[in-house]
Amino acid sequence: MGKTRRRVWLVAGSFVLVGAGAAGFIALDRAAERILSRARPSLERTLSGPLGHDVDLGPYEGLRPLGLGIAIGPSRILPSAADRSELSLAGLEVGLAPLASLRRLQPVLQITVHKLRGQLQANEAGRYWTFGPLSGDGALPRLGVQYRLADPALLRFGPQQQTLELRSRGAVRLGEAFFSTASELRWLDAEGVLRLDGQGHWDRPRFRLRTRLDRLNLKPLGAVIAPAQDLDASGTLEGDVQIGWADGSLNCRGGLSLKRLELAALNSNRLRVACKGDQLTLQPATLRFGAFEARASGSVALNKSFDLQADVRRTDLSSASQDRLKLRIQGPWGEPRWSADGEIQLPEATGLNTALTLDAQWRTPWLQDQQPSVAVDRLRLSAPGLRFGLAGTIGSRLDLRSTELQIDPRFWSALPTLQAGLGQTAPLLGSVDVSGGLASPELSLKLGQASNPLLDEWSFQTRWSSQDSALVLDHFTSPLLRAEARLPVQLAQGRLQTGELQSGFELQPFSLSRFTPLIGTPLGGQVAARGRVKGPLSGLQPDISLTLNQPRVGALQVPERWQGSLNGELGRGARLAMAAQQPAVPGTLVAELDADAWPKTVLLRRGEGQLRLHGLDPAGEQRRYHWRAADLNIDGLRFIVPPVNQPKAVAGQLSGAGSLAMGPLAIRGSAVIADGSMAGVAVQSLELEGSLGDGRFQADAALTPLQGSIRLKARGDLGGWMHSGIEAEGLDVTWLTLLARQLRGSDPEPGLAPGRAEDLGTLFINTFGGSLDGQLQALAASRRALEAYALAHPRKGPELERLEGRVNLSGTIDGPDPKRLKADLIAKAHLWIEGDDQAKALQLEPMVATLRGPLLGGSGDLSLLQVPLSLLALLAPVPPQLRGSVGIRGRYDLSGTAPLLVSDLLLDSASLAGQPLQLEQRSVVVERELIRLDLALKGGESKEALTVTGTVPFDPDADLNLRLESHGDALGVLTVLAGESFTVKQGSMDLRLLLRGPLNQPQANGFVVVSNGDLSIGEQELSRINASILFDFDQVLVQRLEAEVGRGGLLRGSGTLGLFTPQSDASPLTLQLSQGQIRQPIVQFQADGELQVSGALVQPVLSGNLALSRGTLRPQSGFFGRLRRGGLQSIGPHRCGGSLSGGAARCSIVENTSGGGVGFPGTSGPDGTQHTHPGSGSAATVHAERCRPSALRTFG
Repeated sequence: MGKTRRRVWLVAGSFVLVGAGAAGFIALDRAAERILSRARPSLERTLSGPLGHDVDLGPYEGLRPLGLGIAIGPSRILPSAADRSELSLAGLEVGLAPLASLRRLQPVLQITVHKLRGQLQANEAGRYWTFGPLSGDGALPRLGVQYRLADPALLRFGPQQQTLELRSRGAVRLGEAFFSTASELRWLDAEGVLRLDGQGHWDRPRFRLRTRLDRLNLKPLGAVIAPAQDLDASGTLEGDVQIGWADGSLNCRGGLSLKRLELAALNSNRLRVACKGDQLTLQPATLRFGAFEARASGSVALNKSFDLQADVRRTDLSSASQDRLKLRIQGPWGEPRWSADGEIQLPEATGLNTALTLDAQWRTPWLQDQQPSVAVDRLRLSAPGLRFGLAGTIGSRLDLRSTELQIDPRFWSALPTLQAGLGQTAPLLGSVDVSGGLASPELSLKLGQASNPLLDEWSFQTRWSSQDSALVLDHFTSPLLRAEARLPVQLAQGRLQTGELQSGFELQPFSLSRFTPLIGTPLGGQVAARGRVKGPLSGLQPDISLTLNQPRVGALQVPERWQGSLNGELGRGARLAMAAQQPAVPGTLVAELDADAWPKTVLLRRGEGQLRLHGLDPAGEQRRYHWRAADLNIDGLRFIVPPVNQPKAVAGQLSGAGSLAMGPLAIRGSAVIADGSMAGVAVQSLELEGSLGDGRFQADAALTPLQGSIRLKARGDLGGWMHSGIEAEGLDVTWLTLLARQLRGSDPEPGLAPGRAEDLGTLFINTFGGSLDGQLQALAASRRALEAYALAHPRKGPELERLEGRVNLSGTIDGPDPKRLKADLIAKAHLWIEGDDQAKALQLEPMVATLRGPLLGGSGDLSLLQVPLSLLALLAPVPPQLRGSVGIRGRYDLSGTAPLLVSDLLLDSASLAGQPLQLEQRSVVVERELIRLDLALKGGESKEALTVTGTVPFDPDADLNLRLESHGDALGVLTVLAGESFTVKQGSMDLRLLLRGPLNQPQANGFVVVSNGDLSIGEQELSRINASILFDFDQVLVQRLEAEVGRGGLLRGSGTLGLFTPQSDASPLTLQLSQGQIRQPIVQFQADGELQVSGALVQPVLSGNLALSRGTLRPQSGFFGRLRRGGLQSIGPHRCGGSLSGGAARCSIVENTSGGGVGFPGTSGPDGTQHTHPGSGSAATVHAERCRPSALRTFG
């Protein structure tokens, strides 16, 4: 029974203990729940502060076994305003670790996290998590914390949801500032793993870490590191590295290897970094970045020094540039020296075919106590024509100053635009300063040029500072332009913001022609302006006065002075108004401008007509307008025609309508110019209809002169395919000649500068009192002066005003591009010469010209046929007996490697006084600088031909090389020019002449040999003619001249005569005549004497004595009647004289007769002697001193 009682009490006690324990556990559980509920808000705030995110703790889920911990349900760390990242966990257990607490003799908490999940989103700064500020500076309690992830944590990064799996456990002892961890990370959908083990103290510092990587894939890492840039990275990372830090020294062991790296445009097959002790070594590796390749290597002594280098070069073999750059990092650990030197080719887009040479060195004292800074020892950029240097420091304060800044014309010589704008003589000199704080820098730039083609000498100074928040142009100074301006500029929230501009300027009269090389379009005239521009850039408010004097754009010139102003606010009523000052035709211009200074409407009035432009709604960035012209008077405007570039007045009434677009250019419409004229040449009308846009053009034009018509059609692509056709009918040759002459212009007199009417000053023209008789006297005097001038200055050149005719032209011009255009043109012309009372047709057949082939480069066919030989009468004196036509047919070549024209000279039905002319050799070759001839002409019944071979230059100062040769009767055809009275009976003539030297003063070498010649001139017989004549450079040497004159008479001659200029040091040509029997229809006599011929062949001078005897006159019918009427000069005592080149001429003829028959009347000679010859005979003595041959026209 006692045992039973004890059992009962044992059982009862057990129930009591269990019940009490259960009651106590329940009470403790409820107390813990109440405490957590009360402490939850404070605990959430405490945790939210340093985390930077609101913490939402889950519900209390009871005590853990033995009551040493509590469990908290699902909890969250919410997104914040700084980033949208968040964390969640399924549960959290916090309890006391008794064994660890006993071992450390301090409380150790055990934290177990269940199913941690994270959604991490990067903010605009690229941060996934933004922590809050830490609070409290007191000592940390002696408390240990052990943590463990019960399940692998899953962290998702960014929109691509790259998922990282994390396993981790570790411990922190707050009182000892100690930590330890063992973690493992791997990508959920990629191979590779990262293991990290480490421990250390954060207050000393002292730590030891070991990282092991096993084929870690970098592709997901790229999306995590730079989510906003969508960084494309790939490759695998392997290695085992141990890093330790103790007592201020860093050491390591192991290495890392990166294989098949691709990071954006950077790639490398292998990168390896080895570490041993305090030496970190980069094994030689090749990195490629686009067209560049870098060979990098070196080492770093941890906490001691740097020695790294990289050689960068361009690998693009197709590029002409050879960029290279050497980078170095050397020097002590605390202040490494960086250096860079090499060459960098400027981009092709700049148009500068040159390389910049870089030489830079800077230091980075990154361990100094004060604010870190960069000390720039030197930064130099140089190139042919460029020198720029900079030095100073970059830190919390900026202090950078240029050591030199000079840009020579050599630098921009490859850019035509800069050549035109900056010139080729003076360099740009200046300086650059950068100062102030790093967060509030101040920049200053000074630049100037001593000589400039646009502005002469100029200089400016501009500055900007964040404190003033304004870009200030302190001054811009030149003799032509002065300006100053201020524009508020500041950077707010990464965006550039500008305020209201305040500026003023004054432009002195400025020649617009200075802009011609800059824009490539001829400009002219002068512009002057002054005023102010203010307001925001989106609504500028100009207040400017303008003056334009005789402006010219392209081929159009307005010879007037225009004044006006530009006022208002761009886009809100800005208005440009100008008016012509004292014009021939009143004109005004009014334009309303948009906010971007493009016109919205334009109205040009001139005369009674107008031209109006009305803006349409823009199509994208293209500005569109509708234009309409109604009877716009264009009288007085000038059109400048190349190549003489002389302004030619135009006139007419312009009407039309169409559309115009800018950016890109497009135009469509039709226009008519009625009652027009160009350079005084009138046309009835000009009609034009066409379009230009989208790189294509189309045009139909019709020009109606006073006679005939011209129609032109063209289609094609700008810079590409083109097809055009032209049809011209019935064009008046006089109109074409006048138009060509007017467009060609008149050349000014050499040595005379053009002037103005006021330069005549007080010049007085006598009007003999101003009466009608006085005016007539002045008119007669003027006519006499003109006649005298015409005699003294005979007209040179063709008399084209006598030429009349009609021209037809048709053909096409087409090709795949402007450089490969081909023409197929044919022109026909009927020509005649206007006579005194009737027109004289040159021939029945039309003159025909054809051209088939390319216009630029290549070769084609060219012919000009049936050109009347009589047409040459307009160019030079030609015998009227010349009949027929001439022409050429051949091939031209514009390639530059062959002659311009290789052709044959053609004669069609050519004859001279009825004697046919034919060419046996007909080659004519036109080269760049000369004409090459190979001709052989045979005429009449001649058996031999006259040959002409050699070259004739176009430049009068160039050398001539021409050979003329004939034998036998080759020159016999020329005798017909002397008329029927001249007859060659027998004999031969050999001619060989070589002309050399300058074209304007050639020299001749050769000979003329006449053998057994026999000829008659009327009744005069010359027989047994033998002559030998040499041409020796600039003189003619008559070696032998013999001939029988009549019966028993003898003519002998020898001596020297100049060819073009007199020869003073040579014996003159002497002619001896003995018993020469002279017979003509009205006279016969015997001549004896000696004559000397001096001077030049082209202007001979005669002197000597002739004795005339046994002379008889046989007057023709009406002789005495004409003598009585004074129509025939007496052949009695006569004295002739005049002013001749070479000196005064004196010729005297002395005759004496004894009466009987018709003879010479008696007279006294100059010496007082009497000459008497009885019977029918008579005698006369002629004394000649320096006479021209024309001065001895005594008989006949």
